[in-house]
Amino acid sequence: MQPSKSQATMVVIEFSAAWPRWLKPGAGDMALVAQHYEGAPASLVTQVATRTTRLEAVGWQMKTLVLVSNGRTDPDAVAARSVLTRSLLARMRQKGGGSMVLAVDERLGRRAAAQLRDLAAALHRTSAAAGVTLAVRVGDLIWGVAPQALSHLTTGETTAAPAARLA
Repeated sequence: MQPSKSQATMVVIEFSAAWPRWLKPGAGDMALVAQHYEGAPASLVTQVATRTTRLEAVGWQMKTLVLVSNGRTDPDAVAARSVLTRSLLARMRQKGGGSMVLAVDERLGRRAAAQLRDLAAALHRTSAAAGVTLAVRVGDLIWGVAPQALSHLTTGETTAAPAARLA
């Protein structure tokens, strides 16, 4: 059975990151790429590219991407996360846009949350030009979009961060 192209979601989980408790496992057709071994952070870039190519070959179109950070903020991890996010944005642009959520567990600390918000801020223009709605989710707080925009992915109530509240 071919997936519903408008509902396909890819969840990418960095090594040692946990499945976000807010993410509903049955949110339409969903593909998972999890880094199961502790290797170079950049190895996840290759895993995601390979998996995406295979899924697209059988008709999947990823309209929603969720990148779950493990909270590492060392230079190698930050660089790999940036390369991965930029490559996914470029691919989404080629496929007509969609939405991307950069997520981290709030228990991993302020530095991890700030790093994702900084990455999203650096990619704001790129994502807008690509037709991709970019959001950051730290636990139950969301930056960049109204919580309702991600309701198809969530298991319960969410709270908008002050910068994301809409009138």
